[in-house]
Amino acid sequence: PLIIFSEKLIAPNVFQNTVSHLDISSSILSFLSPYLKRKPKYSSTLGSSLFADEGGREYAFMNDNRQVVDFYSEGYYLSGKQVFVVDSNLQLSEIFDEKIKNKLKNSLDVFNQTSRYVSVENKILPAHIYCEELSRTLIFECSKPATKSFSSKYENLITPIKIENDELIYEISFDYSEGIDNLLLVYQIVDKNNNSLLWKSIGVSKDKLAFQARIVVPKLEDSVLYFKTFLMNESKMKFQYHNLDILLHGKK
Repeated sequence: PLIIFSEKLIAPNVFQNTVSHLDISSSILSFLSPYLKRKPKYSSTLGSSLFADEGGREYAFMNDNRQVVDFYSEGYYLSGKQVFVVDSNLQLSEIFDEKIKNKLKNSLDVFNQTSRYVSVENKILPAHIYCEELSRTLIFECSKPATKSFSSKYENLITPIKIENDELIYEISFDYSEGIDNLLLVYQIVDKNNNSLLWKSIGVSKDKLAFQARIVVPKLEDSVLYFKTFLMNESKMKFQYHNLDILLHGKK
């Protein structure tokens, strides 16, 4: 159950829609819209309004193994090879209807294919819209899903980028199948003569399979600056990574 309380409500009401936690953020945003100076133009949420008409509601479910094999649509629930009717109390009654089963399977296939595409191709929310909504200036972005391996001491992730002398936000993520000892993510700012003005590092955990960081890069004194970032592999062991995403943005 979900209870919404406010002293400004003039009468109680009960809504019988079948909804999901995915719908809560959209509904709260809708409630707050009259009071916001700036409402986001875009949203990557999969939800809709808690109070919208029941027709067209579809939800995919992820199990403990992170597989998306269960699907709900308009009062019917697909769980593996079984199909159920869902009543107003969320009780399930199994039915045997191949037409409904095939419709649910097709909808689930479309959901999984779309999710895979937008995730792998980084299409959930384009970088320029992300920066626009945050009132930021997009400086650089790259997305490299392919697997890369190296065993040298340094692995450049980008070519040096000329930047304005101002505070920056550096966002980076990548996946890896196996960690190694003493692997560092390094970001550096140099002048036009390649003299280092800023050098910082972050350890990449050996025990995890993904790395993600959001880093504030401070303003410096020089006028002509270049941004570098690379992986530093002191042990020179073989390391493989994939799904590299880098985003660099500054103030407007």
